[in-house]
Amino acid sequence: MVDVLSKNYSVNDKPCPRGEVWIRGPSVTSGYYKAPELTAQAYKEGGWFATGDIGRWNEDGSLSIIDREKNLIKPPHGEYIS
Repeated sequence: MVDVLSKNYSVNDKPCPRGEVWIRGPSVTSGYYKAPELTAQAYKEGGWFATGDIGRWNEDGSLSIIDREKNLIKPPHGEYIS
């Protein structure tokens, strides 16, 4: 998990750290199909995949998804909505 200071989420928040969820490992895809520019944006140093999800580590050790880094969606008709 990494800080998202633009939304005031920090891994140092007490009692529940919050931030963007990054994952890596053999079960994570190696990239976007025929989209090297998207792959380069999403994959960080060390093979970490930036999910865009904002997570919170709960006191019981579980992870909750509480927000999205970017809340805009582009449906098929092409207009962005939040």
